[in-house]
Amino acid sequence: MTMNNTACVSINGKDIVVSRWFPRIAKLRSEYFIPLSGPAGFVAALKESRLKADAFTFVDRLDDRMLKPLPFQVTDKVAVMPISTYQDWFEKQLYNKPRNMVRKSQKAGVVIRPLEFNDYLISGIKEIYDETPIRQGKRNRHYKKDFATLKREHSTFLERSDFIGAFYKDEMIGFAKVTHTDTYSILMNILAKICHRDKAPTNALIAKTVEVCAERNSKYLMYGVWGARSLSDFKAANGFECFDVPRYFVPITWKGMLALKLGLHRRLVDILPQRVIQLASDTRRRLLA
Repeated sequence: MTMNNTACVSINGKDIVVSRWFPRIAKLRSEYFIPLSGPAGFVAALKESRLKADAFTFVDRLDDRMLKPLPFQVTDKVAVMPISTYQDWFEKQLYNKPRNMVRKSQKAGVVIRPLEFNDYLISGIKEIYDETPIRQGKRNRHYKKDFATLKREHSTFLERSDFIGAFYKDEMIGFAKVTHTDTYSILMNILAKICHRDKAPTNALIAKTVEVCAERNSKYLMYGVWGARSLSDFKAANGFECFDVPRYFVPITWKGMLALKLGLHRRLVDILPQRVIQLASDTRRRLLA
């Protein structure tokens, strides 16, 4: 079948998506949430499956980033927080300003509590998404989405996910979804209403997420890519670090081998200087402001 002009199939019980442009690159859907063990065997299954892809890409686990002897690779830069205990994070990893923001949130009357996945949760999430069409200098792709679509999109990995809500006077003003693997966790979603920014609900949600992960003995908490300067500064202040995670490419066809040798698998972020990427990000933010 196809989804958003991208082929999607299942191989060995794992969902695979394939890009539509040459070279057609296959990868695991939600690859960071489903660590791949035994990549050699999986690549062999791909070659036998008649999948219409030229190459396959995969990333290492966050807790196993030893380079593999493969010729084609780039680096994913992701935001990761090493976790030991909540107290250690709060006292040693957290900067002074966000530490004070967590305290400010408590004094302002923000209440953080776990939530079940149900229609009440989705209604609260929809209200948060529909507050504004622009988020962090980008178009809000969830703005005005219908209820059924949001419920489907947030129903992934329910058996190993926690939902956390931030409330002020019975109003849900923020939420977070954290998904767990056997050794690390991923902050899949975190968002709060802009009109309640003065109460620091996002800082309170991060604090509760760290507490949940520490109780599960997660070694790391991942929070998306390490990208735009303003967001990366926010992540660093909250204890996240830039992790370089190897991304590997394996040819499936002769066309794939040719494309990899020509470097066609490399992304603009792998080629352009960081100052150019930051300039483009700043320009987009000004245009959408």
